[in-house]
Amino acid sequence: MRILYAGELSSVEINCYLRMRTLQQMGYEIIPFDFFAYQAKGLEGKLQFHFGWGRNINKLNRDLQLLAAQTRPDLIWIDKGIYVKDTTLIQLKKALPTTYITHLVPDDPFGYNRKGWGIFHKAIRYYDLHFVKRPHNIAEYKAVGATKVFEYDHSYDPTVHQPVQLSAEEYVKYHAKVGFIGTCETQRADMLRYLVKNGVEIAIWGKYWDRYKYWHELKPFYKGYELHGTEYAKVLSGMEIVLHFLRKANRDAQDSRTFEIPACGAFMLAERTYKHLEFFAEDKEAVFFDTKEELLAKVQYYQQHPEERIDIAKAGYLRSLHSGYDHRSRLTQLLGTIQRELFVTVATPTTKTDTVLTTKSSIS
Repeated sequence: MRILYAGELSSVEINCYLRMRTLQQMGYEIIPFDFFAYQAKGLEGKLQFHFGWGRNINKLNRDLQLLAAQTRPDLIWIDKGIYVKDTTLIQLKKALPTTYITHLVPDDPFGYNRKGWGIFHKAIRYYDLHFVKRPHNIAEYKAVGATKVFEYDHSYDPTVHQPVQLSAEEYVKYHAKVGFIGTCETQRADMLRYLVKNGVEIAIWGKYWDRYKYWHELKPFYKGYELHGTEYAKVLSGMEIVLHFLRKANRDAQDSRTFEIPACGAFMLAERTYKHLEFFAEDKEAVFFDTKEELLAKVQYYQQHPEERIDIAKAGYLRSLHSGYDHRSRLTQLLGTIQRELFVTVATPTTKTDTVLTTKSSIS
């Protein structure tokens, strides 16, 4: 099985790359294609992101077609292909009639923030199969022409997201009583500001926090920019209570941190959603909240009850370890869907009464 894997592969520590690496470890022949190499800078980069304009987009599409024609993969797996054009998919299908094209996207192309998704919206109907992480996306995709759309769940990489024993020096650097890692959104910032106003000492890591209206109030608690890989695991391992806010712009009920935080052995205090309740037993493997008042009350309670907090963190870690929440388990499920929906087809009858199954290709 040869897979042309197209996605942002700029770092060995981001999930797109880790998914690709997991497929390689599972034995698939991978042909990488890095979208990040085509990301423009400055004004051209802004035009590229907001309006889908720019020379790099055209070059990306030309190079993707050329690589596919040269390597003739069985499957083209596109991970968040916001710049892959409909015309490119049409040409690929003509040039490679036995190659299937699938798309996986962790973000929400039909959410509240639709900047940069115009090219993808036009291309949706030309993919053979889509993986989305929200049930409402299924109807939204089909409304614009998609035929096969399936829900998937996030996952973690056990070689990266694992408990880390911090050195004395690292403990000083990374320890926090209460912490949050993620991009600034108003709802998240308002929750953290509420905690600060009620005397909670917090640590914040992530992008765009200096854009918040009350940045001056949160600035003393800001520790740094985005985190990935080993340092990310160290920061999680150094937090006594890890807060988990989901992105409202993406209409999320789960995300990668849903699994990465418990996988690092950390105590997770997360927004209560139907997905979180499905993945972790409340107050046994993770703790959840709905309102800022409930969040504050639970932060204060578990700061005063460290033994309960440690027991819940251990139980959440074991749940992550044994419940198939890792990349390999999730990808095995997705490949099973691809096998069933695309590669195995019902053949024409050999007699008037018999039918047989034929396989165009096998991914097992």
